[in-house]
Amino acid sequence: IITDSKLYEIVSKYTENIEKPVISVNEKGTWKEEKTVTITYPEDEYKHEYSLDLETWIEYSEPFVVNEQTTVFARETKNNKVISSSSYEVYYVDKTFPTSLEIKTSTEEITGSIDIEILANTTPQKIEYKIANGNYQTYNGKFTITSSDVKNSFDKDGYITIYAKATSVLGVVTKEYSKVITNLDKDIPANPTIDAEVYPKLSATGVIPQSDVSIKYDNTYSNTKHYYSVDNGTTWIEYTGPFYAVEGTKIIAKSVNEPSGLTVSSEAKRELAKHAITSEAYDGDDETYMVYHTGYNNLNCYDNTTYNKYLYVDNALWNRYVRVKWFSWKNSFSRITYIEFLDENDNVLASHENSNGNTLDENYLIPENTVRIRYRENNPSDSNWSINGKLYEIQLVN
Repeated sequence: IITDSKLYEIVSKYTENIEKPVISVNEKGTWKEEKTVTITYPEDEYKHEYSLDLETWIEYSEPFVVNEQTTVFARETKNNKVISSSSYEVYYVDKTFPTSLEIKTSTEEITGSIDIEILANTTPQKIEYKIANGNYQTYNGKFTITSSDVKNSFDKDGYITIYAKATSVLGVVTKEYSKVITNLDKDIPANPTIDAEVYPKLSATGVIPQSDVSIKYDNTYSNTKHYYSVDNGTTWIEYTGPFYAVEGTKIIAKSVNEPSGLTVSSEAKRELAKHAITSEAYDGDDETYMVYHTGYNNLNCYDNTTYNKYLYVDNALWNRYVRVKWFSWKNSFSRITYIEFLDENDNVLASHENSNGNTLDENYLIPENTVRIRYRENNPSDSNWSINGKLYEIQLVN
């Protein structure tokens, strides 16, 4: 039995000197998702056929497309006899190889945030992208870039370039595609700095916050507006200056460029300052107290100034008296605790000391020019178990 394949070999051998069909493809040597095959036959009066498997023969009438690497066979016949034949190996075909990648952006308006989408005309094994001079990473779908995220990648013209490439199932990598993003706002203000730390202040009506919340914004760009929120971003208030907020309030501050919407933000919590005299010392209860020192590990400190505690004083209280009830620890280290009245430069205007395990309950004059009261010890311990001075109460004397 002579198969079609064997018959084709025999015919090809004995027609070597006969002019044969010429098979050609477009873009030879270039990877494509498909190739167009064109066959030129030497004689018009013969029947022209082609096959991809030597079993099924198709009459050739016009160029045709193949989407995989294959062998194309061509023949001329007359009265069912093969007059001439030829074959051609078609390479560089991968139906998953994209001939184009499109990098699309969500808007052409000047903005602080852009969605990027990469589209291929086939389904490659993977698509990768990089931003400016960054590293390539796998594309898993639409992603967003913001001015703040890429602030160090703008070129000298203030543009950002997105690059993309794809790999086919056969491992063939496309050329590198790119798109220059010209509408990303490059005028990025610095993040706001929030001063939400609060010290207590002794006043005629009791202890109040020594200062309001203040926020430092970057005013480099004239089109930047500044806002803050005290309700976790539900309501935004344009910042005009320091404002009151109770202890424990979360403060969010943001700067927004208009009209791009570019936004930078910061947040902080309204908390008692680390060096503040705490509420146990002015709650009106002689049994509660603020412990001067509870150990090295709790305060993570190395020097005596870390232990200093302060209470600010309203200048309307100058030349009035405060009652102070306090205790000093007695041990071999000769520890002494102090109540000191300081001016605006922290010069000591008056100083009172306690030692040897005594509990004092005294009234002290508030000197003129007093800005704050300091409670400190001369030789605090770094041991975790140590409890030294106790401050029971500081209150204004009527």
